[in-house]
Amino acid sequence: MAQGNDAEIKQFLDLFTAKIKTLDVGKIEPHYEEGYFKTLSESAYFDNNTQIGLTSLYKECMGKDETTMKQYINRFFEKHKELKVQIKEMEAKMDDFNFIKTYLKIRVFSEDLLPLYKDLAITKFTHEGLLEVVVVDLPTGIGSLQKKHLATWKKTEEEIYQLAKTNTTNALNQKFEKAETAKTGEVFYLLADDMDLFITSAIFDLKKAGLPVGKHGTVFSVPNHTVLVAMPLDDPAKADGFILNFMGLTDYMNERPETKPVSNNLFWYNGKDVFLITKDIPNKKFIYPAAMKAALQ
Repeated sequence: MAQGNDAEIKQFLDLFTAKIKTLDVGKIEPHYEEGYFKTLSESAYFDNNTQIGLTSLYKECMGKDETTMKQYINRFFEKHKELKVQIKEMEAKMDDFNFIKTYLKIRVFSEDLLPLYKDLAITKFTHEGLLEVVVVDLPTGIGSLQKKHLATWKKTEEEIYQLAKTNTTNALNQKFEKAETAKTGEVFYLLADDMDLFITSAIFDLKKAGLPVGKHGTVFSVPNHTVLVAMPLDDPAKADGFILNFMGLTDYMNERPETKPVSNNLFWYNGKDVFLITKDIPNKKFIYPAAMKAALQ
């Protein structure tokens, strides 16, 4: 569960579990300490065999009085019920490609989630460690898209992927903002939003997202589902130390308990292309891609 004092977490979980007992949500498997529960049957609220995250709900409830917390918890279940109805309505229209095409988008997840999606969904890896999944972006929430619809639409996976990618980048409107300058000289920039489920999809158009490019390129990462972190490189002599510090920041943000981890991989961007920075952990050094080596000379 997200950070907070024990009393606050207990109050939230007491209210949440009291509410869920009054609803016909079917069988569930609680993992509240990890910030979610798993459904073991279908109900009017949830599909079967689905992980339902509670982190965002808990963060909404933090610091609120009991009455407000109850309201947020009630709304949580109401929205899920509405989403389930909307998905059913959408499924009836799924054969109409002209209707559904504007709702297609791509979310970015940790590669660890591939087993959940690989058999049914359209997935892709453009950057190592970052799993891309085509989804249906509905007004009340995100629905899954199954590959079985491709035959009806007479479309290939690549055609749907590219359409979803275009929809996603067209909807991006947030920009990187300067966060801080470290005592050692590094300047960090963030593209962050706790509530935007597509914030990590800014990876598809870093130029539009305003990723600052240093004299020798920029190192960036996607540590969790709420943020992209960037550090321009302006001094080749300091690059190794700065990137080592940046790796520490990335690992810290990747392991934060109140967020969902995406990747602790480090990437280098030259204003046009993205390259993976390989970590040689046993020898405690980085292996830079050729283009980055050339840029740092």
